[in-house]
Formats: sequence, structure tokens, C-alpha cells
Amino acid sequence: LVPPNLSSINEIDLNALKELGIGLTRTTGFVEGAVAEHVMAYVLYFARRIDAQNKLMHKHVWKPTLEPGAKGKTLALYGFGGIGKEIAKRAVPFKMNVIYYCRHPNLEDEKTYGVKYVDEETLLREGDFLSLNVPLTDSTFHLIDKNKLDQMKTGSILINIARGPVIDEFAVTDALKSGKLGAAAVDVFPSEPCTDSPLADCPTAVLTPHTASSTVENSAEMNIAAVDNVLNYLQGTLDDKYLVIKGAR
Repeated sequence: LVPPNLSSINEIDLNALKELGIGLTRTTGFVEGAVAEHVMAYVLYFARRIDAQNKLMHKHVWKPTLEPGAKGKTLALYGFGGIGKEIAKRAVPFKMNVIYYCRHPNLEDEKTYGVKYVDEETLLREGDFLSLNVPLTDSTFHLIDKNKLDQMKTGSILINIARGPVIDEFAVTDALKSGKLGAAAVDVFPSEPCTDSPLADCPTAVLTPHTASSTVENSAEMNIAAVDNVLNYLQGTLDDKYLVIKGAR
């Protein structure tokens, strides 16, 4: 059994499992909607700043403010897999302009999801919000570094719900402090649990403890799916798409 605090396959020693003949399965199709919801929560947080208005009201201060809103803003999606598509399905009804970049674009997605494919340079340059939705690989390690940050629109907002090492935390911290980035929202960190991120010293950074996929409903559905995987694995009827390591029965 995998301990519940292991939130991704990156944290499991796959070689050890293979050597010991231990099988590993995964659940799929559950996290995408919840993670997309989390991204939209970040977007709306920065678009309307209900928190700041609420804080003033609790101090008995009446100070109406004009916030930028989400309508008409460009949401740039770096990666357009299951999570990227679910984000688009939620952002387009808010009248946001959704653009995306990925290695294998499908132009039919433009009709299906109301999005537009652009090259990487355009994505970085035009996004008011940039959401990272890519797996952690050798090519995505520190995908967002100083060079990429310099290409982004000044004042734009970076959102990372992918994996911690996809961004260079120190470069992002510098970009926040200099004002190059308007804000950042980060749910994942290079080492977790994380209590010492340099981003914690940035008042314009919103940090959450890897909870993008964590909802009551989602957790219950994943637990049931995990049990089904075990039963199907033991019976030899498990679909290959759920199998990571075959192991020895």
C-alpha cells in the first residue's frame, strides 16, 4: 500500500518496487476537474480580490475598489492535456481569452474548447495569467526560469499546479520582488511537506499545500477506484491504462 501522503508517482521508488516484485496501479480521470477548479479559484482571487475587500470591511473600513476582473483577460495554458482542457472548459464561460501551447497540438481542440494554439514565445508574451499544466520530466525541470520570466508580460500572474521543480523558485521570487511578475499562485513545491519556500517571503505569492486535487468528493472517488484496481489486479482483469508496474502475483 502507498502511504496517503505520497501525492504523485514522482515520490515512489519505482526501481525498488520492481526489484521486490511489488505491483503499482494508478487511478486516472479523477483529479483533472478538481485541479482545474483550483486554478480558477486562483484566477478569480487575483481578478476580484474579495479577500482584500473583506479584510477592510472587518476593520470597519468602507473603501470600494475597482478590480481588473477576469473577462477579457488572457489565460495562457502551458500544456493542454486533461487538466488544461478542464481549465479551458471553466475559463471560456467567464469570457476569458484562452490560448495554449503544447508539444502535440490538435487544432480540433480550438473548436471543441474555444481555445487558440500559439507558439511558446507568444504564450509567454500575451498571457495575463500563465498556468503550468505539464508533467515533471527532464525537459520541464525549471521550465520557468529567469529567461522565461523575462519573456512574460510585466505584471502577469504565474500559476503552478504541475510539479514543484517545473519552476525555479528563486527566479520566481526575484521576479515577484522586482515587480516583473504581478503575483504567483503555487500549489506544488520541490520538496514536500514544504515550510521553507522562498516564496513565503513574498506578499504577492499565494501558496497552498498541494491541495489542488483535494476535495471530499474527489478523494472518495479515488479511494473507491484504488480498491477496484487492487481487486481487478488480483483477478487479472485490470486494464493496462491503470497499471504502472506489473509486479508478481
